[in-house]
Amino acid sequence: GGLPRRATFLDDLRGTSDVVLVEVGGAAAGQSVYDQLKLAAILRGESLMGIDAHNLGATEAALGAQTIRRLAKETGVPFISANVRDADGRQIGEPYRIVTAGGRRIALVGVMSPRFRRVGLQVAAPREAVLEVLHEIVGKYDSLVVLAYVPEDELQKLAEQLPEADIVLGGPTGQPIAPRKI
Repeated sequence: GGLPRRATFLDDLRGTSDVVLVEVGGAAAGQSVYDQLKLAAILRGESLMGIDAHNLGATEAALGAQTIRRLAKETGVPFISANVRDADGRQIGEPYRIVTAGGRRIALVGVMSPRFRRVGLQVAAPREAVLEVLHEIVGKYDSLVVLAYVPEDELQKLAEQLPEADIVLGGPTGQPIAPRKI
């Protein structure tokens, strides 16, 4: 419920704990100018809260590579996606980020389901994209968190196929899913 309440919660939590703040994706409400302005406000709020990574979800991808790059530059929000590229094959966001919390180096890798592909975007298979990133960052992280904007059936399968991941956070699920060890 609302960025101010979330920011207060995070500030209180940061007083006693290390916090890693991420967004799995799906924060945009649409593609209109109004929706873009609303997303920019949300992103500025995320930036003020110290977000570590915002994964590209279907609603962000629908805005197109140029808009996402502009919003990232304007707001300072670090978008990530290991498997979403523009029509020319260029990364839209960083494929991963490594943050430190609790004395651990945490690799954050973002992916989106090919089901959400839009015109002007290339979307590779999520599992293969994560594995490709892992080859690049071997030895540079202690824990792996995958931010996966994929339907629930794909989420379960992806978690099963990525034993390398310590945590797979996913959406859009519609409702919270109780954590499961796979």
